[in-house]
Amino acid sequence: MSTQYAMPPYFSWIVDKVLAVSAIPFHHSHLNYLKLNKIETIVSFDDQRKVPIHTNPFMKVIRFSSNNLSINDCSNFVYLMESAKKRGEGVLIHCEKGEERAAVLALCYLIKLWQCRPDFAIDYYRCIRPSSLEKTEFEELIFQYYNQVKDGFSNLSHKDLKWSSDTEFLGKDLEMFIDQPIPDSYQERIQY
Repeated sequence: MSTQYAMPPYFSWIVDKVLAVSAIPFHHSHLNYLKLNKIETIVSFDDQRKVPIHTNPFMKVIRFSSNNLSINDCSNFVYLMESAKKRGEGVLIHCEKGEERAAVLALCYLIKLWQCRPDFAIDYYRCIRPSSLEKTEFEELIFQYYNQVKDGFSNLSHKDLKWSSDTEFLGKDLEMFIDQPIPDSYQERIQY
């Protein structure tokens, strides 16, 4: 078996060819796989184990504090994602298993990209990565981010939306996103 290209552990595309989440890519074959898939930026939370970028100097590593996340971190990450997308580059977020801190940043990006409520983004994310986002403080941060950015969302009906490769999979089932009540477990966290 060749080790020239190997998917990093716990790897998942969240938005195809734009945003992926995984555990730490610790082997040079993981970086080769990322390069093959046009992922050129790694967002890292792990200060103990370093990504072996010396084997692939093209790779940019952006480090976030492993202790806590803030609304500022979420906003900075969304800006980083928008910039990378304009350049046609993918981004990988990793933390220990890509389940908590990485999920927060990915979900903030999905909320901004899709202009959707956090409950829909969380449900979508958990379909891809079922054991993710189990700590309530991380879930709270996602709702805080949503409350900060929701006023900038355009109020389009689903018939007015312009489909892109990021949203076309929602097409036929978009009715589930329109005029649905907010689940009770999320209700008190959304500010009106």
